[in-house]
Amino acid sequence: MLAFKLTFYIETPSSDVVQNSDGMFVDVLNAVCEREDSMGRKPKFDYESFVELMKEVDEKYSEDFVYCMPEYLSYNKRLKKIQNEETRNFLMERIKENKIILTGNGKEEDDQSLVSIAMSLERPIMSKDKRMKKHIESFSEEIMPAAIRYIEENRTDFHFINGNIAIDGLIPRKFKVNT
Repeated sequence: MLAFKLTFYIETPSSDVVQNSDGMFVDVLNAVCEREDSMGRKPKFDYESFVELMKEVDEKYSEDFVYCMPEYLSYNKRLKKIQNEETRNFLMERIKENKIILTGNGKEEDDQSLVSIAMSLERPIMSKDKRMKKHIESFSEEIMPAAIRYIEENRTDFHFINGNIAIDGLIPRKFKVNT
């Protein structure tokens, strides 16, 4: 099932943004929960916080980011609960543009999809998930060592200070020459 989803996301004509991206894949649940925690809130997923995170990252950094989000967070019954229409429209537009990639829904399927997609496109992963290696234990014995090595070599850490992000190894746009 995971291989089918991966093939679908990469080979679909509408996924040109993902195929041509030199950017980083973001573990959405992990990043949003970390952001919420940094602001003294319960570390749980929040759509408004996710949109604020995306806007801040796009404004602050010149690199391209693709956000990997479990598919269930895009279901209409969930999106209809978002009271702010701008937030809902922003998310729907980013899904259509493939700036948000919908991944597996299971407890670890979103991380498995994230790792598989990042490996196949050779892009870094932005995640603080210390259990990322554990999430991919269902990978075959043939793939597992390469996946573990990939995570160790290509996972980028980040920090939030009162909801503001700092990504390890990236220089904010305003400090770059000629940007």
